[in-house]
Amino acid sequence: MEILQKAEMMNHQKTGLACSRVHPKWAFFWDTGTGKTRLGCEIIKDKNFPKTLIVCPKTIIESVWLTQIFIWLGPNVEAVDLRKTYLKRKKFPSLFTQALQMNIGIVSFEIFKLMPEQIVKAKYKCLIIDESAKIANPLSAISKMVNIFSSIMCYVYLFTGTPAGNSWLDYYAQISCIDASVWGKNYYSFRNKYFYKPNPNGFTWLFKKDQEEEFKKKLQTVSSSILKESVLDLPPRTENVRLVELSKKERSLYDLMHRGKLTTIEGKEILTPNIAARIMKLRQITSGFILCEDECKKKKKEAIIFGDSKLIELKNVIRELGENQAVIWFHFSVDGQLIQDMIATSFATSSKVVDGATKEQDRLDAIKQFQNKELRYLVTNPATCGEGLNLENCSYAIYYDLVYSYKLMYQSKDRIYRKGQKNKCTYIYLLAVNTVDEIIYNCFIKNLNLNQAILKYIQDANYSLKQKKGNKNV
Repeated sequence: MEILQKAEMMNHQKTGLACSRVHPKWAFFWDTGTGKTRLGCEIIKDKNFPKTLIVCPKTIIESVWLTQIFIWLGPNVEAVDLRKTYLKRKKFPSLFTQALQMNIGIVSFEIFKLMPEQIVKAKYKCLIIDESAKIANPLSAISKMVNIFSSIMCYVYLFTGTPAGNSWLDYYAQISCIDASVWGKNYYSFRNKYFYKPNPNGFTWLFKKDQEEEFKKKLQTVSSSILKESVLDLPPRTENVRLVELSKKERSLYDLMHRGKLTTIEGKEILTPNIAARIMKLRQITSGFILCEDECKKKKKEAIIFGDSKLIELKNVIRELGENQAVIWFHFSVDGQLIQDMIATSFATSSKVVDGATKEQDRLDAIKQFQNKELRYLVTNPATCGEGLNLENCSYAIYYDLVYSYKLMYQSKDRIYRKGQKNKCTYIYLLAVNTVDEIIYNCFIKNLNLNQAILKYIQDANYSLKQKKGNKNV
């Protein structure tokens, strides 16, 4: 810890600190792994420790922020996990009251929006929003609340490496917290001034030709951007695709679902009321299972497992990795359990599943064990561990299936690729051949519109089905 305390800030961090001295409110849209947490700590110290509220994903309150605060600001600094004390406030009301009086409070987005009165009474002066992309929707409750509190704060700083993971429109709510006058207080006026819809029935908004330059110039007046490649000396990255051939049964079920013709399996009803639901089922089938539910009785979803093609390929990959650590990313909780069971029965090594159902202390313990190399495999999903964590102790990431979010995909990849990484990073993707897996992967790699690609994929299947019916009637 003493070595870390003596470590000098990197040049771009010094520049960021100098910027905060000039701008009491600023957005640091810095790439993942560029030291935003350290910068946040230095800003607090530089401003003589104003009473500060940090809002961030719950997964990084203790493992990142509390840890970094004690390293860079010292063990005697008053810093507290407000989320924990809020959840226990009924049993320990005095503890929550004391927590609100401490100099630095850290809270999750979910809890932040539940305690407006307490935050006002606490009289915070500085607000730091880590992973500010979570307030990108200007109509959400959390975005509106952050905007209100930003207006009464002396200092406001936003941190994120993916401010616009879905659209340039995502900047609006974030920048409004810094300076509402940049693009005006009306979101719809802003949107209609700078963007247009090429397809009236679509979801994509594109820049108007004569407005893009003005938009970006205004953005630069309240924010700065940094790519890790420009400030960090990092090793190369390698991306490997492992194509998985589905079994006959998996392929048959997949093709039926693709055409919208799979309605029951083993006597259980499969509900796909819309395209999004059908895509979800297709993704499940590529992993050898499908979730069924009785909508009338509202029973818990039941997983029917009928294949293991992807699981077999994962086993081959793990064998090839030898004794190397790896983060294994999955999406569905069923995947996590299947992967954990396979590792337990096939390999004499340690692994733990961390997802939304994992108890908080168990999650923190598993992450720490993995960081300390006491755990060989961390089996988790991007929604739980995809943001903020430092996993540079590991240089392999395996994607068992892909998350349906550019932002989470990008963030999860950078958990192992950040300052401190000394080894070449390898990313391995398990993609079922001729399935939605390949559509999603190509969109991420080529930065294509995922929603449009998926819609076309389903429409092509429907058109093919109509053509076959037409030929039969001829």
